[in-house]
Amino acid sequence: MFPTTDGWVLALGFFKENPLGLMCEALGVEDMSKKLGIETASVLELAKHKSTVEPILAAACKNLSTDELLSRLQAKDPLCAPIMSIADAMSQPQKKEINALTDVPVNGQKSLRVVDSPLAFSRTPRREHSPVPLLGEHTEEVLARLGLDS
Repeated sequence: MFPTTDGWVLALGFFKENPLGLMCEALGVEDMSKKLGIETASVLELAKHKSTVEPILAAACKNLSTDELLSRLQAKDPLCAPIMSIADAMSQPQKKEINALTDVPVNGQKSLRVVDSPLAFSRTPRREHSPVPLLGEHTEEVLARLGLDS
């Protein structure tokens, strides 16, 4: 996660060959993957160098706006996205398209609006949500599963 002048950007090193090299190129900084000799490193190997690499990348990001940083990164194709507030995320057009919010029944109260799973499959209907349990409602059942009595 990298701070920008007006927010934050998340950049991930998954599914790309030499993601560190891509990020360095996008930011116009020395290619740390070459300097450290880790051009072909796995994500786990890259993580070992986080304390060396992260401050250099963060310094290059901090004077860019979120849009500027995303534009630079997207031109080199590492996985990246802005980190949004809940309000910003809820204002995105995808929210409606994927039915991101659902109402869950709460016993003795009005239903509770929550974020639903974004996954939807053509042959698997979305599940109906059961009511939110009341405090202590399943205590006996949980204790019994653990081999304890009330």
